[in-house]
Amino acid sequence: FLIGVALAALSSPAAAQLAGGATAPADLSPRYELRATATVSYDSNVLQLPEQFNPPNFSRDDIRFTPAVTADVARPLGRQTLFVNGSVGYDFYANNSRLNRERIGLAGGAVLRAGSACSATTTLGYQRQQVDFINVFQASPQPNTREERSLDVQARCAGTVGLTPSAGFRRFEVRNTAPIFRLFDVNGTSYNVGLGYQRPSLGTITLFGTYATSVFTGRDVLGLSDRLDNYSVGVSFERRIGTRITGVISAGFSWVDPNLPGVERFRGANYSASLLIVPTDNFRVTLEAARSIDVQTFAAAAYAISDSYQLSGSYQLARNIRFNFGSSYRKQDFQTGGGIILIPGFFVVPAAENVTGNVGFSYDLTQRIALTGQFQQSRRISDVDFFNANNSRLIFTASLRL
Repeated sequence: FLIGVALAALSSPAAAQLAGGATAPADLSPRYELRATATVSYDSNVLQLPEQFNPPNFSRDDIRFTPAVTADVARPLGRQTLFVNGSVGYDFYANNSRLNRERIGLAGGAVLRAGSACSATTTLGYQRQQVDFINVFQASPQPNTREERSLDVQARCAGTVGLTPSAGFRRFEVRNTAPIFRLFDVNGTSYNVGLGYQRPSLGTITLFGTYATSVFTGRDVLGLSDRLDNYSVGVSFERRIGTRITGVISAGFSWVDPNLPGVERFRGANYSASLLIVPTDNFRVTLEAARSIDVQTFAAAAYAISDSYQLSGSYQLARNIRFNFGSSYRKQDFQTGGGIILIPGFFVVPAAENVTGNVGFSYDLTQRIALTGQFQQSRRISDVDFFNANNSRLIFTASLRL
């Protein structure tokens, strides 16, 4: 049972917005897997709009076909390890061809080891795809390609017993192609340091701090740049006990300072908790809860205070058949003011809630061919009725190991 207690503010709030953010894989054992995939999905409300509103030249429901190539590679070079994972594909819509575009998500880098206990992981990330309209609060949705680039460097020294110093740096950039969305282009930089002590019988205790800044490059109001600074300090403790339950708990405090007049500062607590329960070898359930500060790149707001809860699980019915399920709830309180409320085409939304549920399966037809399917139901509830929306999504994927 792993218990972690952390008095720590968030890492960069903007970095948290990077979908599929670039990270090193947890498993660095040697492997090489390249797959060709074909995905067919159906959305009943692809633009995430209320039932009474149907924009011209758009179909409310649609079928999307996405051929892609995926990679999961880790190769040792002496004591060092190179890795790459992700996918490159293209979306084809049956009814809304204006949404056709590439779908790319890649992360790659190296784990460099020095001495017997020190290592540094460098990760480059890249994403490019059509924006998911569930996150967009726009009066008249329009196609937009969102591109994300990131560099992450984390170094740590940790033996079996003793001090465990660590330090890290992260830089990311978000760019949009549609003119109106360029107001949401953002650059972010964050730094983190830590000093811990670990002993197998005790666990690990760590003191650490972070500083993060996010700048919206296309938004200047009265000569002031739209910028957020986030400071945090903390202490963490973790320990592993047992094999059937794994838990992580954190709690902390954040200071968020917006640069624009009229946008309130944030001083308050954040937390996260995760509990993995494995009742049998074939069945596992994960429960998660969190409060975080998120930079907003699709709403007329500087940032949001987000509370989220999630349940997910899987059951291995046979060696080659697995069922999965999940549900989630997220509430966002948007913080706005100043010139942000004047962004054309975007309404000021005080708060919004997202509720989702899904069930699915995976089936290994042969050693090289795999099939997956999933049904998702989502609902968005907003203080502005125009942004209340429901969507049903059905997804099927076939993949071939090359």
